[in-house]
Amino acid sequence: MFDRSAMKKFFEIAMAAVQREDQLLRGHCACACGYHHGIGHVEERTFMHLILRALIKSRFKYKVRLEQPYPNDPSSKADLVLLREGQQQWAACVEAKLLDSHETMNLARQDMQWMRDRLLPDVGKFLLAFWARRNLDDVCRWLVELNNEPNVDLVSTDTFVTSWCVEEEGNFTLQPVDAGLTLFEVL
Repeated sequence: MFDRSAMKKFFEIAMAAVQREDQLLRGHCACACGYHHGIGHVEERTFMHLILRALIKSRFKYKVRLEQPYPNDPSSKADLVLLREGQQQWAACVEAKLLDSHETMNLARQDMQWMRDRLLPDVGKFLLAFWARRNLDDVCRWLVELNNEPNVDLVSTDTFVTSWCVEEEGNFTLQPVDAGLTLFEVL
């Protein structure tokens, strides 16, 4: 089993990085409503790059790499990898998903199985879910479904309020929506 306390720190750093980016985008979105929808429209790769930068800056316990080929399947890449100290061996793998539809929910399940099938037992396996929704019912249902998957444990979850640009009768307004991150360990 991978060092769970390190992943709690990973989550804290990731959450702070996403919230900083949200604050930056809010200023821009207030001026560009109708053009940009804020943190809820940032893609997975961008989220992971923000988190990578924050982990490097914080001098996180593990070396971190983005888009690393799976050891037994170089044609497939992991979103983010934590390396053992002084080595190139994987300590943990983090796959990310922006939960915005039933399709991405199913992709999250596939990623969890992918890690189980392709990584050695001593490599930590984690799914980091991002979400920003006007209607949290779907997100809550998806998070519960993921948590109820066999051999999945919730590590951390947190929320914040962001802004979402909504068009009504040709007018654009910024409205508050809930956003957040949830980190699962895949056993």
